[in-house]
Amino acid sequence: MTKPAGSIRRSLRRWKKPVQRRWYIVLTCLLLGVLAAFLVSSRTPPQYLAEAVVVVPAVGQGQTPPGSPDAAAKLATNYATLIPLDDAVMSAAASQAGVTTEDLRDSLTVASDPGTALIRIDVVSKQAIVAVDSATAVAATVTRAIPPGQIARGSLKLVTVPSEAVRMGESSSSSLLIGGLLGLLVGLLAAFALERSDRRVDSVDDLAELLGTPATAWATVTPAEARALAYRWRALSGVPAPEVAVVATAPMSRDDVKSLLASLGPDAPGDAPAPAVAAASSSA
Repeated sequence: MTKPAGSIRRSLRRWKKPVQRRWYIVLTCLLLGVLAAFLVSSRTPPQYLAEAVVVVPAVGQGQTPPGSPDAAAKLATNYATLIPLDDAVMSAAASQAGVTTEDLRDSLTVASDPGTALIRIDVVSKQAIVAVDSATAVAATVTRAIPPGQIARGSLKLVTVPSEAVRMGESSSSSLLIGGLLGLLVGLLAAFALERSDRRVDSVDDLAELLGTPATAWATVTPAEARALAYRWRALSGVPAPEVAVVATAPMSRDDVKSLLASLGPDAPGDAPAPAVAAASSSA
């Protein structure tokens, strides 16, 4: 079942009104979000990732018949845990890459693909060349003919070494876009929150929405139209002299109020009495 056109328009006004009234809050939050994203992206150095891959072969040197693939997968899981902890491996690889053992261990991640004998050696660094050299050095060290440390001879074979590193994280343009969207969202939420907390009636549309009944701006109504509206209210109410509330949504002087009340008076001696009017206004 479709909504009436009037209901749709009221819904649109309800969503548009907070933005129109408090556009400066939305704009400020948008600019602050973009600025924050720019500062973070400019102060955060880029990170580069290089990956080498080695494998535990199912056939070890001197083994007859071939080894079990399941055993190779289990050994790959053990090696993924062992390699970063093996001081001999780390020292030899760091010396080959030209970095310290501590820096290499901090930037290194070794993991095995579940259910396979593949081992991925990932190195993250602020410099692309350092990431490539470090990943290559670790892979070359563990696949030596006689590897150092606890790596068994011939238990690892080289699959790939990185030729270049991949930049990690968001680019500056995408960071600005994300910051702007987050700032816009915060600004819209702030505008709607302030709108809901503000109980003032600042326009005829606000009054009509609050009362759930049509409202008329007196500044655009002639005296004759005002009397016609008053008699219409009386007819619709079904009582001889209904009370009509006049609410000022802008400052009104005492003379303005008197002129308004006078405009609701009868047009001629034979006219029916006008509705009683209760006027609420603020002094100019």
